[in-house]
Amino acid sequence: MTSLNDAERNTGAAGLSTNDPASPTGRPAPVFISRVSHSDKKLQRVVDWTRVRLAITEPRLGPYLAHAAGDEAKAIAAYHHNLRVSGAVYEDLAIVEIALRNSMDRRLRLWNSTQQDDNGVSLGPDWILTPARLLGRLVRNDLAKAALRVTGVEQAPPTHDDLLTHLTLGAWRYLLPDADQGKQYLWREALCDAFPYLIGQPRRITEAVTGIWLLRNRVAHLEPLTKVSALRRQVRNMRFVLRSIDPALEGWFDSTSRLSNVLAQIALLP
Repeated sequence: MTSLNDAERNTGAAGLSTNDPASPTGRPAPVFISRVSHSDKKLQRVVDWTRVRLAITEPRLGPYLAHAAGDEAKAIAAYHHNLRVSGAVYEDLAIVEIALRNSMDRRLRLWNSTQQDDNGVSLGPDWILTPARLLGRLVRNDLAKAALRVTGVEQAPPTHDDLLTHLTLGAWRYLLPDADQGKQYLWREALCDAFPYLIGQPRRITEAVTGIWLLRNRVAHLEPLTKVSALRRQVRNMRFVLRSIDPALEGWFDSTSRLSNVLAQIALLP
């Protein structure tokens, strides 16, 4: 994205007036050129910054404008860069979440199949539809929310896999060990085997997944990813979790992640 020069601003390039009545401040509306590629053709689009600013809102743009000392061209460039960074982070998160979910699910299926109901009947492996008492206590609310999300799009009764894919990363984080004795028991009896290559104490997994979960929430809510050092710390957490499940997964992650390249493109994050 490049700012138009003064002559272009004064003439209102591409027919857009620089004294746009839509401007809430009454100031001339900055106009920028955005160059994009489409179907192997390079196109130029003229973007009215005043209208863009109204769409994004002042609270969202505040950190970028402050960091750019009020320079709107630099602020919108940083905002767009944050979108690209968020996209790259989300790709990395997807790999970690899928690997984490499926590894924990496999161990929970095995453990639940060893449990019985109050009548001494085996519950079987489906810990989502027929959870053991401990699992029911820990994830009952999350399973109810997942069921609501599934029934909004599915006509048939939801299956284990339907509900599994609708459990959030926060639900998996909540199953990991902390001060709760039930979670500690579940870790010893089942979930420790979801991380067979873990080096260190179980709390390292809990702390790493918590950090990843917090980052995912920031990305999902379009928050500025303000500190590159914090991002890199969460990337280390992602690699640690994957390596603890299976070192081959860390190699997969490294071969697909584009975050380092995206971060290198600009240093104007607020």
